[in-house]
Amino acid sequence: MKTFFSWLGKALSEDNGNPSSIRIIVFYAGVLWSTAVTVGIIVTIFWYRELWLAVLSLILTGLFTLLGVKAYQKNKEQNA
Repeated sequence: MKTFFSWLGKALSEDNGNPSSIRIIVFYAGVLWSTAVTVGIIVTIFWYRELWLAVLSLILTGLFTLLGVKAYQKNKEQNA
């Protein structure tokens, strides 16, 4: 378990080893978002099968938003 937390700490740090607040925020948002999506998919599958396309669009929008935040931040760092 110690190696997992060590790996997670390195994954949430910048290239020079300093903690990255944007990576922590995106990671936290990803955990919360994936939990909400999982519950949403379960509810949709069991009670609202006709809404599968709407749920799929929400999933894709969330994924591209999370990845876009990181890409925007990396672009701003390189231009600065």
